[in-house]
Amino acid sequence: MRIGLITARGSSRGLPRKNTLPLLGEPLIAWTIKAALGAKSIDAVFVSAELSQDDTGSEPVIAHALEYLAARRKPY
Repeated sequence: MRIGLITARGSSRGLPRKNTLPLLGEPLIAWTIKAALGAKSIDAVFVSAELSQDDTGSEPVIAHALEYLAARRKPY
């Protein structure tokens, strides 16, 4: 299983709420999600925003996603 994990932050120091800002009529995060869904090298896409604080690094987000997937043990 090849998983794509998008670590989305809710805020940005330079551009607050950047993921929800429109770009060509769609939220910015939608472009990233569409690209991941269209990638032939990815079987499933997950977007993690639960830990999306300004100072949260990627490691806790990746660990959270792995724990989530391990707890469910479902083929995605």
